[in-house]
Amino acid sequence: MYIIFKRCHIKKEKNSDSDDDTQFPTKCVSLQPVYIRVIIMNSTRQNKIAALLQKELANIFIADGRNLYNCMITVTKTTITSDLSIARAYLSVYMAPDKEAIVAAIRANTKDIRFRLGQRIRNQLRVVPQLEFFLDDTLDYIEHIDELLKK
Repeated sequence: MYIIFKRCHIKKEKNSDSDDDTQFPTKCVSLQPVYIRVIIMNSTRQNKIAALLQKELANIFIADGRNLYNCMITVTKTTITSDLSIARAYLSVYMAPDKEAIVAAIRANTKDIRFRLGQRIRNQLRVVPQLEFFLDDTLDYIEHIDELLKK
């Protein structure tokens, strides 16, 4: 995440009517953007819980993904909010003609997936976070870039 500030480059001009060298009127010559990168760090607990959720969600999709959705689903990344109430899972869908339809079906079955996840992690977490699923299309984007570079 980047925050953009505008920085003014100041040009000092010497005033010819005043004999005092300490008095310089300033003039803003140009505005240039300054980019500051803000790194949001997750706590160690957030990282551990995200890794646990990613592993267990992957096991759920391995066990039921072929039967329910007729495709292969992998969990590429999982993030969790700082209050541990919402988990966002990014999914890659393989061997499916319509990936958005698969993700929509998974979103429709979120309650069932959360229940199964709760059964698996009941000894590690007190409250199972709400689940949000997103399509991870980075592999498609990489393939598209490769095709453009080959041309």
